[in-house]
Amino acid sequence: MTTPEQLARLQARAIENPMEEPAFFQALLTAVLYVHLPLSDDSGKVRLICFTRPDGITVIPVFSDDVKAHAAARGAARVVAVVGRELFESAPGATWMLDPNDVSCTLYPEEIVALLRSGCVPIVQRHDAGDPTVVRAIDGVPSGSASLKASATMVGEASSTAR
Repeated sequence: MTTPEQLARLQARAIENPMEEPAFFQALLTAVLYVHLPLSDDSGKVRLICFTRPDGITVIPVFSDDVKAHAAARGAARVVAVVGRELFESAPGATWMLDPNDVSCTLYPEEIVALLRSGCVPIVQRHDAGDPTVVRAIDGVPSGSASLKASATMVGEASSTAR
């Protein structure tokens, strides 16, 4: 079981060095995480509280410790503790936002599936090739290379006729 302190250390290391992300994401599966439920609910089902971010994505807030969860709830929601793996398995297709009031981390459905299946999330890095950049199909691929022709692209100069 991953403690809140261990999870915080792993998260800090992952922020400093993306190569540390796999250990952080693996730890989420064994950590006790906290979510918000409505104060009263007679539906007989577990309903997690979610919100829509300014960019239009609906997320379920999840917290790495009970202090953060209670502070965010402000008495308007119940706080429930759940082991990470069980939580993520309980809502397939959901987008999760870890500690939305701090240094947050959004976990998209595809990442959750990868995490649950293999125990890791691919490391994503942004590479800026400079602006403006146009990606277009390569002209003149040798004959007999149909699969190569279908997937070949190159980065070229800015053009007003981008395809």
